[in-house]
Amino acid sequence: MTLTTDEYAQLISSIDRKIINPNNIIPNYESLNDNTMAGDTYFQNYGAGNLTGGQILKPYERMKAYECLLELLKAHNQDQFFRIHKGTPYYFLGWTAFQIEDFDKALFYMDTAISEDLRVLLRANPNYNLATDPHTPAIKFLTLGGYST
Repeated sequence: MTLTTDEYAQLISSIDRKIINPNNIIPNYESLNDNTMAGDTYFQNYGAGNLTGGQILKPYERMKAYECLLELLKAHNQDQFFRIHKGTPYYFLGWTAFQIEDFDKALFYMDTAISEDLRVLLRANPNYNLATDPHTPAIKFLTLGGYST
């Protein structure tokens, strides 16, 4: 079930009291280009985020919020959905799935985050080398700190 932007904004508010303007969700999505930082900033502003420092607070709700946001965006404009970088929400989906011990889903989302990151990294630098170049958080997570040969 796809939420409306108003319902999504209420969901985010119920998770961590973060206030987002539902009227900005779609226009800001439509204005995104395929720049990695633009996508990361968008999902930082409109996503549920996650806690660091060993804290766990509502991981299931955060996971569901990211799934709802991605579903909402894809339903609105599928071409834009496939164009933008979504490594950040997939990484947080994997992280929260891991926290609730849904390891199959965690692995799926981490793999999807890595695929998104590599898609963007290789587009920006066709010579990107996984063995020597900087790694994304998802690559570091899934390889337990980084890739080594």
